[in-house]
Amino acid sequence: MELFRRPFRDVVERQLALFEEENARELAAIGVARSRAGEADVDDAEEAFGDLRDLLDWAAGDLRAFRDAYAASLEPGRRHAYERAFTRAVRRRLPALLDAFVHDDA
Repeated sequence: MELFRRPFRDVVERQLALFEEENARELAAIGVARSRAGEADVDDAEEAFGDLRDLLDWAAGDLRAFRDAYAASLEPGRRHAYERAFTRAVRRRLPALLDAFVHDDA
């Protein structure tokens, strides 16, 4: 049913697939950094969490730039719907990045 189809779903899915493909190494590094931070002893915890935060901030910034470049091409009335669709897709596909993505976007 076309009536209940979410606008922008296809374009956002392609954008995130491209982001994941182009940044596979960096996204894998986030997983490694998350493990390292979770296993760090007291002496290394601050550095490990700082490294993780840097990677999350980078990824969130790149995602935001990706989103904003496309959003700039839309009419203002459609921009908000696209941004919501993008955030929903990040929540589903890249949950590890969601907090940094949403927090820095506020």
